[in-house]
Amino acid sequence: ALLRFVVMEEQRGARFLTGVPRVAAWARRLAARPSVVETVVDDFAARWLRSLADGGSLIAGARS
Repeated sequence: ALLRFVVMEEQRGARFLTGVPRVAAWARRLAARPSVVETVVDDFAARWLRSLADGGSLIAGARS
């Protein structure tokens, strides 16, 4: 779940974790770990965001 917050913040500029800076930093560190990076496909962010949009999710268009 934290990886998805990082994706939304990096790809969409949405700021879900601004009120919790320590959690935000932790999420970014976790998302960068080889054990996470190596377990998702290279285009994970694009695929996940596309699946949200295709499903009609309002969060897919979230911006800060």
